[in-house]
Amino acid sequence: MKKRAFIMIILGIIIIIFIVLSIRNKNLITAKYSNGQIITKINIKNPNNIQSTEFRYITHFLEQYKNIEPRMVKYSFDGYKETHIFNIDETMLQGKKDYILVQVFLNYNDGTTELIGETKVENIKEKVYQDFVISPDFKNDLVYYRTKGFTAVIDSSDYDEEIIFYSNPNYEWSNITVGFHKDYALYNLKSYGLIPYDKAVEEGFEGFSIVDFYEKPEDDSLILDEYGMIDLFWAGLYPYDLEGNPVFYESKDGGLSLIDDNGELNEVSKAGIAKYQEMKQRIPKIRFIRNTD
Repeated sequence: MKKRAFIMIILGIIIIIFIVLSIRNKNLITAKYSNGQIITKINIKNPNNIQSTEFRYITHFLEQYKNIEPRMVKYSFDGYKETHIFNIDETMLQGKKDYILVQVFLNYNDGTTELIGETKVENIKEKVYQDFVISPDFKNDLVYYRTKGFTAVIDSSDYDEEIIFYSNPNYEWSNITVGFHKDYALYNLKSYGLIPYDKAVEEGFEGFSIVDFYEKPEDDSLILDEYGMIDLFWAGLYPYDLEGNPVFYESKDGGLSLIDDNGELNEVSKAGIAKYQEMKQRIPKIRFIRNTD
């Protein structure tokens, strides 16, 4: 009986410690989604002897990916940083599960490191979809997709509900991307951006071509450019065939490769390329107009 009582006491202590640590971690770190961003806040009562603060944003691959390491984006700041704003790029959710894991580490002056807490921002794909996708406006046989600075216009006869127009609010310049979605994860087919002429000159017009709004080379003039699809970077991140059935991939080294042992495209790469070729044929003819805002 004494032995049993001792075991029960030990188990009780372990459970109490676990609860205390859980409450502590929950209070130490919060992460909330808002308009394409994750706002992470930490609360340390005695932020002394902290050399740096590190924020990590981690995505995990879908179940059809085997033995593959999660993707991580991390930011490190000298000393103690209480708040961090992470701008979400829609590409980080391609081929991933529907959450972003947020971790915060503190590195101390004595060389030790502590994970002070972690939390999940769940249902992230639909939240991003709702904030990024532009609602079509049907008027007089035309369909308008408006964003700040410019508007994409197509004929209503060319409207395809599976082709979507979206804009990432985190980009420096106004932008519109033509693409599609799979379970709310966004995939791009063509991307356009509105940038100052002098910025284009500074970048040597590299990676894009002028589409419209070019009148004279003044520093304050704006041009609309189309970004070139040099590589289909989501080729391995669309793990479905054309019927929507899962395509499986198994990694040998924890990474994601686009080719097999024979140097040929693997099945998950072929699936993405096939989907791109199918969907790009459905892109309507697009024209653009400048907005007055």
